[in-house]
Amino acid sequence: MTTKIPQELDHRLVALIQSDRVRVPPYPAIAMRLGILLKRPDYSMSELAALVTSDQALSAAVLRAANSARMRGSTPLVSLADAVMRVGSNELVRLAFTVGLGKEASRDGVLLDLRRTVWRQSVWSAFLCRELAQRWRLDPDPAFLCGLLHDFGRVIALSCLEDILAGAAASIKLSYARCCQVVEAYHVELGMVMAEKWSLPAMISDVIREHHHVRGDGARDLFGLVRAGDQVVGLMESSLLVERSDLDAIGSLTPEERGFVADLLPALPGLVEGLDPQAGTPQPRVSQYMRIEVDTTEPSAPEDVLHHTDLEASFQVFGDETRCTVIGIGPRRVQLVSPRSYAPQTVVQLTLDGDDGPFRMWCTLNSVRSQMRHQGKRFVLELKPFALTATAKLGWAQLLATRVPAAPAVPGAAG
Repeated sequence: MTTKIPQELDHRLVALIQSDRVRVPPYPAIAMRLGILLKRPDYSMSELAALVTSDQALSAAVLRAANSARMRGSTPLVSLADAVMRVGSNELVRLAFTVGLGKEASRDGVLLDLRRTVWRQSVWSAFLCRELAQRWRLDPDPAFLCGLLHDFGRVIALSCLEDILAGAAASIKLSYARCCQVVEAYHVELGMVMAEKWSLPAMISDVIREHHHVRGDGARDLFGLVRAGDQVVGLMESSLLVERSDLDAIGSLTPEERGFVADLLPALPGLVEGLDPQAGTPQPRVSQYMRIEVDTTEPSAPEDVLHHTDLEASFQVFGDETRCTVIGIGPRRVQLVSPRSYAPQTVVQLTLDGDDGPFRMWCTLNSVRSQMRHQGKRFVLELKPFALTATAKLGWAQLLATRVPAAPAVPGAAG
């Protein structure tokens, strides 16, 4: 870190940890209940389906998973009981655990977008670790949990920060960089608090505690697996398109594994969308913290200026398609006007018209602001493209080439 954490914040976080007042989320209840049921030798599929039905977010996630490209059979399923059978018990528990953590990360609060970012990255890491585990001759179940939980102390750190800010006597301003400093400094320690409260197996606790310790790229154990997953996720966050050659920098992966991972990456955005507990609740709630000024938007690069445009487009969220107008584009940013709003860091599939026809690209929803017009309330959504296919990258490059050079920058839109 280049800047020290403010002394007051540092002291308050230490006091929370030392006095055992850290708000650790409960172990996901639905995952626990599923685990208990599945241990019974005489459980029935009807009992399993009934338990899944009791949780709306999990029910939706199971149906989406059963009908995903990875699992889809000859016909789409509409029955939850059929979807449970197709998914299988092991995958069902993984879904329950992931959705449960997603609910915790999606609680209302001023740092909601940062918590949801951590959850999204954790899901990607978990999926990559599970898929690579078999090639590394490791058990895929603990590999999945290590990928999902090794950085979840970041969500707890952000929740602690929210609690400290909410109890402050005066108005507080907090920047994106300052939030990241606090999280980086304390997430491992807080992850270990969670591991103890949940009585996690020693192998998972060890990965939470040691995952930042460099052991060399050649290590083919859970630590090396999580490190490789984090490196891939880092590439996804920083690049429009992660190509096979980009993965050459990850020394722990063999050439064959790099090709395998490159083929997996296009599925990751849809995986997060399918597990998002915000599905079905598109209107974000208003935060209760009114005295806290927090700018949690990640600063844009100086060259990533939004330029004015006027394009008719559409986007899909949770299977629902919405028409919209794109009013600004930049190399890594899209600004559009929509009749609907969604939680920050929602994964969106945007469809644009390119020179060679329509193309789709995945984006994350980085910020939302509302505006009143004579037609009624509208929302300005700013999206960040990521995980583009080669076709989408070509369409996006052509669109930028034809729209950006002659267009003026959008007033006030620069990061």
